[in-house]
Amino acid sequence: MVNAVPAPGSPANTLCAGEGLLRCNAGEEGRFTVDVRDAFGNRAARGTYELRITLLGPKIAENGPRKGERDEAVVERDQRLDNGVWECRYTVTKSGPYILKVICPSG
Repeated sequence: MVNAVPAPGSPANTLCAGEGLLRCNAGEEGRFTVDVRDAFGNRAARGTYELRITLLGPKIAENGPRKGERDEAVVERDQRLDNGVWECRYTVTKSGPYILKVICPSG
């Protein structure tokens, strides 16, 4: 018997979903999910990739980054749902536009 396993994660086939990708209220938790898929659409195997997620705050979103300036919110991404999808959460305290970056390294 041959057991085929998923290929490494593919950024082009990775799916992100949830209200927290578009909006949230200051002081309340924003949520979204990330479903890492390989180049063939298979859900990537656990432990074969590491997501990097950054939420850049209003100062950087409006003016661009400046040397030494930090304006970020922490995105928790360590919880896995039973089906292998990452559940991500964040809370912001400042209103304004944010830039959300989800980086899925390719294999």
